Amino acid sequence: MSNKWFRIEHNFKSPWMIEWSPIPPRDSLKGRGFDLWSGFAFNIGRTHKALIYRDHGKEKQESATNGMFKFDFDSHGRVVMVSYTGDRWGEISFDNYKPEMHRLLSGTWIEGRWEHSTNETGLNYHPTIMKEGDKIYDVSMGILDELVYILEKDQVKALDIAGRDHADLLEAIPPVKNHEGLLKESARLHSIIGGQIPVMPPQLALYHYHAIPVRVQNGCGGGCTYCDFYQNRKIEILPLEKVLKQIDQTAEYLGEEVDHFEQVVLIDGDALTVPTEQLAEEIRYARNKFGFRPDETAPRPWNFAQAFARYKSILAKSEEELAHLREQGLHYLNMGLETGCKELVQVVKPGQELDGFREAVRRLVNVDIKVSINIIVGLGGKKFADRHVNETAGFLQTLPPEITVFYAYLERKATSRYAQQENLLAPLETGELIKQAEVFRRLIPKAYKYLFIPM
Repeated sequence: MSNKWFRIEHNFKSPWMIEWSPIPPRDSLKGRGFDLWSGFAFNIGRTHKALIYRDHGKEKQESATNGMFKFDFDSHGRVVMVSYTGDRWGEISFDNYKPEMHRLLSGTWIEGRWEHSTNETGLNYHPTIMKEGDKIYDVSMGILDELVYILEKDQVKALDIAGRDHADLLEAIPPVKNHEGLLKESARLHSIIGGQIPVMPPQLALYHYHAIPVRVQNGCGGGCTYCDFYQNRKIEILPLEKVLKQIDQTAEYLGEEVDHFEQVVLIDGDALTVPTEQLAEEIRYARNKFGFRPDETAPRPWNFAQAFARYKSILAKSEEELAHLREQGLHYLNMGLETGCKELVQVVKPGQELDGFREAVRRLVNVDIKVSINIIVGLGGKKFADRHVNETAGFLQTLPPEITVFYAYLERKATSRYAQQENLLAPLETGELIKQAEVFRRLIPKAYKYLFIPM
């Protein structure tokens, strides 16, 4: 495809102009990934983009009030990002908040609004999950469907910016998937990895949740009363052959897009229940299949794997075993503390011992595996409100300073056992939850808010 922008005119129902362009590789990163803006782009693979704006001819004043959509696609024609500039599209107003939507590998859409403060999340924007029914999502998917229809029905002609016809430019545009096609792609990935992943490690928010999932086990075994992410709480370790086949199929699904990923996430809820050498072999196989290399100067990182782990599974492995996993590429584990209040722990996480949790963190830090810890705002309700905050902050001060703390607001789910406990705990009101979060952030400077993101 020509490196210049070119314009598409068509004779369909919407008064559009479409400008199409390839996205040049980032030479500074040795061709890995593609340029998103002029700076750092989180390595999200994208190879071409389309700008769509309304063509009102001489109606310049009306045209000025309408914005422009930008669709970024990967080499398979899957939308990676949609952004909008302006405050209205036709008769629909967007309140001038200039939304951006990022599509995760699984099909989950994340919206970011740039004017949000970054203090809570450590990100450049505040992310939320978008669903069907959201205005910007529905409009974007409608435009995508119309764009695909236009391209498939050949109701277009290509012009370069100078106005000359270039029909050959149209032939260079790879097939683009419409909304239904994107949903089918999500179903295809989920069939490979064995279903939707209920939640991703919160530290992946720093990478726009841009990670390759590899399911190494099912379930969690934690028994937390507030959680219903894992319907089968008993741990099921997947056979090695099944995991290796899954990695092969995922690599085939990604194709050349695999070069745009820097992270692999080992799921489900407690990856370290897998026997050490089996997990090491799975990490090695993923490392080689997805093209990660043991050279710090190489464009793909050596330390690439992230996972959830419970402290008991960590303590079940020696430091030598943990160091071995670190050598294979495991570099980041997320652990669910949720509260440092001893009495509340036994109410919502029966069996968890804070001393054991502390020892597990120490072992990980000793072998240079990074650790992040989760806490839940509102856990324990009014009965434990003060102790939850003060004892949690006090406990975190006894841990190595290298750890990162993430917090989330308690999600009340009727299906969880916590719903039965709440009558005795007296749930916090919205204003009280916000105040408790503010206290946590004041007491724990490196605490960041996160979302429960499904993959």
